[in-house]
Amino acid sequence: MDRPKNGVKIQNLQGKPIQVGAFKVIPESQSISIHFPFGGFVYNRPIAVQVERDGTLDRIPIVDVTRLALLGLAGFSFFFTIVLSMRMGRAARPRRK
Repeated sequence: MDRPKNGVKIQNLQGKPIQVGAFKVIPESQSISIHFPFGGFVYNRPIAVQVERDGTLDRIPIVDVTRLALLGLAGFSFFFTIVLSMRMGRAARPRRK
C-alpha cells in the first residue's frame, strides 16, 4: 500500500445502490483528508441521496444542521472574543485629562 502525500484531498463518493421496492437509492458522501508526515485527519459527511424511480433520477441534498450550528457557535464565540478583547484593551489604557 502506497503512502498518501502531504496535503489536503477532497473527494465526493457514491455508495452502493440499494433497491427498496420500486426505488433505487444511492447515498453520496464527501471525504476530506489532511495528511502530515507524522499522521493525518479524515472527515466524512453525507451530502445527498439519489433516488431513482421509473427512470427518473432525483437528487435530495442532506443539510447537516448540527454542523451549521457548530460553525455558527464557533463564529459567534470568535466575534465575542474579539469584541471583549477590544473593550478590555480600552479599559487598560490610562485616561487623558
